[in-house]
Amino acid sequence: MEIGFLFRYQRFFIVISFLHVTYLYSLPKNEILQFQAPRPEPTINPDNICRDFENLQPHQKAICRKHPHATASGMQGILLAIHECQRQFSGQRWNCSNLDTSIANDHPLMSKGYRETAFTHAITAAGILHQVATSCALGKISSCSCVNSYNDYNSGNEFGWNGCNHDLEFGAKYSRKFLQQKNKDKSIHSLMKAHNSKIGRKAVLDQKSTKCKCHGMSSSCEIKTCWLAAPDLKEVGDKLRNLYENSIQVDRTNSIQGKITPQLAIEDNSVSKRPSQKSLKKSMVYYENSPTFCDTIQEIGSYGTRGRVCNNTSTAAENTCSALCCGRGFFVVRVHRVEKCNCRFHWCCYVECQKCEYDEWVTVCK
Repeated sequence: MEIGFLFRYQRFFIVISFLHVTYLYSLPKNEILQFQAPRPEPTINPDNICRDFENLQPHQKAICRKHPHATASGMQGILLAIHECQRQFSGQRWNCSNLDTSIANDHPLMSKGYRETAFTHAITAAGILHQVATSCALGKISSCSCVNSYNDYNSGNEFGWNGCNHDLEFGAKYSRKFLQQKNKDKSIHSLMKAHNSKIGRKAVLDQKSTKCKCHGMSSSCEIKTCWLAAPDLKEVGDKLRNLYENSIQVDRTNSIQGKITPQLAIEDNSVSKRPSQKSLKKSMVYYENSPTFCDTIQEIGSYGTRGRVCNNTSTAAENTCSALCCGRGFFVVRVHRVEKCNCRFHWCCYVECQKCEYDEWVTVCK
């Protein structure tokens, strides 16, 4: 006997053979790499960039027309941010799999006050800053350039010069303007978005570093080129994940106009002291308790955990079947799947991937 069924929202298929019964499953697939590599590389101008990103808000469209190259890099930065979000939360019930470039404005999750919303605000702002600043150094954006003081130096037997610094100042300014709301909205949600976006940009700026490349025979460093560089986005993601885990819940009533107020913490039925404003400035904030993310939530486009691959032998806190399956149990299944792998992001606006095939036994949430 063969029985087949399919979860519509998922992206690749699994055939399960168990007691002569074959089930067709489709497991959740993080499908953010939707751009196909064009040949040749696309021409960047306001017409094709601003038209392709249809969900831009009016002020974002104006920025796009003025800075099309920066907007192209910024949107690629959002894709990189989603990719990093998925890496950080791959073993969690919420794994960023429903995110797309609309997180810059009108994605359903962005209307909530969850901790997950806070992280998304922060990593989005960081991704835009990172990619725009990097593209400036590569000479890909006409409205900014390589930041280079050309100060030669001679230290002992080493001679070198400054390389091309990443324009972090321009990247931060662009990220802030692209994501900010034009109206002077002082609601708790707008304040939360502005606060967490600033936290994301700060995570990039605080981890900038000097990188050098040696030149000469056998990389002897007779000549050395150094430049100020943005951190790897994985480092930024690690920092923001830590802030997410230690985020502060704030008062959603927003009783003090235009100011975020930490909520009184309740521990063991006793009220503790509010976190200080000083600690608040360095922390990620949220105002609404998150759902369990066990089941599908159409309102925010959350898929739930049915069909998710889990680990039944792990003792780690993440990706265990006991945590992911929400008490529903799991199947042990034989999987043959094909998915994109070894993906490389190209400036501007497309991704090239290889296809990898896997044949393995896995555990899958019921």
